[in-house]
Amino acid sequence: MQHYAALGRAIPGDFLSNLKRRVRETFQISLKPVPGVDAVLTTLSTPHCVASSSDLDRVSSSLALTGLATFFGDQLYTSEMVARGKPAPDLFLYAADKMQAAPGRTLVIEDSVSGVVAAKAAGMTVWGFTGGSHYQARDGRRMLRAAGADRIFERMQDFWIRQ
Repeated sequence: MQHYAALGRAIPGDFLSNLKRRVRETFQISLKPVPGVDAVLTTLSTPHCVASSSDLDRVSSSLALTGLATFFGDQLYTSEMVARGKPAPDLFLYAADKMQAAPGRTLVIEDSVSGVVAAKAAGMTVWGFTGGSHYQARDGRRMLRAAGADRIFERMQDFWIRQ
């Protein structure tokens, strides 16, 4: 919306609803879980959740489509639940509070620069994940490291490997 405003162009009234519909249609066809993420989630013995900039409906739908919903139950927190989204720390602090976890003892797995910045501002340890398709044409390792990630990994199979 900011992009269109900067160009001086009006945004069609149905833009957001059409975008949401098209994203949902695309997800129905092509959304797949990151290889190995189910193995990591199966072996986690600590409480865990999702803290996402997406809306709750999209997060819930994405987890259901990928077969990962059972790993999180109702432990889903979104930017709709806080005053400021990423890169502000609000969402991560909110999720930590709901999970009864001290921020300084919280590990965040994050695949975006704004998410790394938010988690570091919340006083959390952050591991940057560069295995998503949005890093195929970019140097995600450099970007997430520059944002403050404490560790970077590209494959979920590497989650348990000490660096």
